[in-house]
Amino acid sequence: MILKIDKNQLSQIDIKCLEIAIKEAQKSFYLGSYPVGSVLLLNETEIFSAGNTAQIKNNLFFHAENSLIEKYGSKMYECFKNKQSIKLYSTLEPCLMCLGAAIMNKVNEIFFVQHDPHAGACNIDIKALGIRYSENMPIIKHVAYSDIPYKLLIEFFNSEISKGNPWGKKMLEIYEKS
Repeated sequence: MILKIDKNQLSQIDIKCLEIAIKEAQKSFYLGSYPVGSVLLLNETEIFSAGNTAQIKNNLFFHAENSLIEKYGSKMYECFKNKQSIKLYSTLEPCLMCLGAAIMNKVNEIFFVQHDPHAGACNIDIKALGIRYSENMPIIKHVAYSDIPYKLLIEFFNSEISKGNPWGKKMLEIYEKS
């Protein structure tokens, strides 16, 4: 279940993390990759960030969230063992792959800015999955913090259309309908 929260419910650290995630999305866009940025906050003190590099690396594993989880998994495990908080912030609703990685790596909370009508998985029926998923499902919060992530996506899709990529047109239609 996704909790919709208002901007004024965010802490200063939440705001800082969302701002960093947006900057990472902008970097990904300018590098020619799908414009998604993510931040990992461990124990309310350590901040790590990444952008989507899937198109740059020609490997669809490298979503922003997955890149962080892969790189900082051992730090996340230490936080889990020490009962410290693990928060993930993203400019886009996590897909099934990233949500699964977050659950398996004991993320406590996920914040996202933009719903993903194409691949967003946060409304999944967790009861249809194994017990491990329902026991470890993080609190998921949607916050309409900024329209920059949406604008970056639309600009990216238009760029793909101008390159002759039919996928760009399909994605643009999906997002404009949502």
